[in-house]
Amino acid sequence: MWLTIRGIISVFRGDGSPTMAALAVLLGFCFGFVPGFSGIHFLLLLLLILLNIPINVFILSSLLAKSLALIFAKALYDLGVVLTEPLAAIIASLEQIPIVGLTNFQRPAIIGALTIGPIIGIILGVVLAAIILGFRHTWLSLEENTQTFKTWKKSTALWILDWIVFGASAKDAKTALTAKTSYFRTFGIFVFIVLCLLALAISMFIQSMSIRYKITQALTNLNGATVNINSLNFLPLSGVLQLKGLEVTNPEKTTENALQVKELGAETDLYHLSIGKAVIEQVTATEVSFDRLRTTPGQILPKPKLDIPSIPSKSKQSNWPDIERLDVNKLEDYLAKAENIKKWLEKIYAWLPDTTASPKPQSPPQPAHYLDYLSLVRPTKDHYQYLVKVASLEKVRLDSKLFGISTIQLHNITDAPHLTNLPVRLLMQAEHGPILGLTLHYASATAPGKIEGKFSGLDIAALQQVLKPSQDLQFQSGQITGTFQGSLNPNDVHLKAAIQLKNVQIVPKRAIFGLSPQIAKRAFSSIDNLQISMYITGSVTDPRVQIDTKKLWAKLKSRAINIGKQQAQQVINRQLEKHRAILPKGVVDDIGKGLHGLFNRR
Repeated sequence: MWLTIRGIISVFRGDGSPTMAALAVLLGFCFGFVPGFSGIHFLLLLLLILLNIPINVFILSSLLAKSLALIFAKALYDLGVVLTEPLAAIIASLEQIPIVGLTNFQRPAIIGALTIGPIIGIILGVVLAAIILGFRHTWLSLEENTQTFKTWKKSTALWILDWIVFGASAKDAKTALTAKTSYFRTFGIFVFIVLCLLALAISMFIQSMSIRYKITQALTNLNGATVNINSLNFLPLSGVLQLKGLEVTNPEKTTENALQVKELGAETDLYHLSIGKAVIEQVTATEVSFDRLRTTPGQILPKPKLDIPSIPSKSKQSNWPDIERLDVNKLEDYLAKAENIKKWLEKIYAWLPDTTASPKPQSPPQPAHYLDYLSLVRPTKDHYQYLVKVASLEKVRLDSKLFGISTIQLHNITDAPHLTNLPVRLLMQAEHGPILGLTLHYASATAPGKIEGKFSGLDIAALQQVLKPSQDLQFQSGQITGTFQGSLNPNDVHLKAAIQLKNVQIVPKRAIFGLSPQIAKRAFSSIDNLQISMYITGSVTDPRVQIDTKKLWAKLKSRAINIGKQQAQQVINRQLEKHRAILPKGVVDDIGKGLHGLFNRR
């Protein structure tokens, strides 16, 4: 403590300019008033190293400010609560400044400290600068007007004692008053460069291991089971992340990996990292596979079971008129793997914004201790934590006979799509042809997500392999293309798909749409192009499928009538040919022409 006081006395005696002393008080009060350690503290320490400010004045100011902050913790919190809304624009600007953006501005005490700290620092800094100037002018007056003081200053023993007790001093008062102010610390610049090089060297050795451990732990906690990473390299200056051998254990079957990636590379945005957000420009993954056996079984983390309610749809049974349902309208009655589909739907349940939940104002919790006011968080707005702009997944082995080995490209993947206001896009293309593309856009957390997309190149024969063998209709060949659009949230799915089947061959196994199997088979065999409208409604956990069969029925009915006419005409023509010899000349031809006109009438 005495060394600090000794250093302050040396400032009065010429070791530093009054301007830099005032700046030291300002920075010290900002450093001490702001609770905790954040990006602002780190920036102030950098300024302390670079600027030629008296370190002792900074330390004493910081200690005084910290003491005041502890005493007036609740006052800082209350002040921050009051000022958060009026200063919202300034706070938003501060959040975009590198390093400063790492500060949690959701803590009102920080807002209060950043407001009152600089004000007190400026006032006390100006007072200190005035006192220093007054002291030096008094000192100059003594040197010029008092002979005894001059003689006393020339004593060597007294000079040594003076230096030991009070610290360094200018040669005389005139030198202290006329000395040129040095704003930057030469040694500080050197130290700053050395620290940067040292930090870079250390990061080359331990950064990757530290990040690897943190990423592994975070993914393990998120997955609920063991996640392994064989190797990880991170280059801090370029923001490039390279990962090899990612294995994500299946929590429901620890002998298998739910996800396995051979190599993964990512390019991060250093600016956004410096303000506390993970924005990844490009992610590339190769040889992605699912449900592969592990060399050693993984471990499951204990966690509470999430109870996802099955909430019935708020919409009416159908919002579209002129729809005829098939006999079975549950999704699981159409697809053999419906349980897997429902599990995936349940996984995305928590990520969909709930438009039925009315936002309730959050009352700030009461702190258990007085000093907890300094760390109390009072959220005023949402923030997104990560954003992946482009993710390319190559050689993805999907457990699907429709797609198989595919290439998947994702755009704008984030934890809060309504905040980024960017559309989430997915493009999946299989090696053997099928293509699926969709776009999902959330305008706000309370509005349903708008979804639209298209698909093409689907082989109907491959589709038949995932349909139940007991289906009334058996698809043998053909291609499927189509589009879909609608809205999506947890409690109300609303999707409409326009499906077109080209060069299709369908064989009915039994009577369908009121037609006998023989007539239905002939009717379907004469149809090579179909257009079907499908609707999916209900909650995410209990979706229902509706198919508009009126157009299909009308087309089949028309085909069946034509088939009946052809059969009747053929039977009559055969009978007429048998009796041509006994009938008058020209009667058979006239009747045939009449029947042809009758049966081909629209």
